Amino acid sequence: LGAFSRAYALARDKSSAAGDAASAAEFGDLLAGVENELSLHAGYAARWGVDMSLVRPAPACSEYTSFLLAVAEKEGVAACAAAMATRARARRALRAAPPGAFS
Repeated sequence: LGAFSRAYALARDKSSAAGDAASAAEFGDLLAGVENELSLHAGYAARWGVDMSLVRPAPACSEYTSFLLAVAEKEGVAACAAAMATRARARRALRAAPPGAFS
């Protein structure tokens, strides 16, 4: 989630610098959502005694977030939006799925 936070912040800042207030607001909303999710994870980790500094992402996750950060750092707003769309689609599908659908 930290990588998503950094990527959304970069995309928000690029949008703002380009004068695209609508995209900047959208990326800002995504950033706020990820920061909220990070806070939730930290709370659960503390409650369950999990040291988050020892947690490592799965290789596929690391590969995707490395790609996402590279796009956010080197490309324009349109490329950022396209690279980030996958997570947004997955998030919508998870929210729409009935409980236990992915168990």
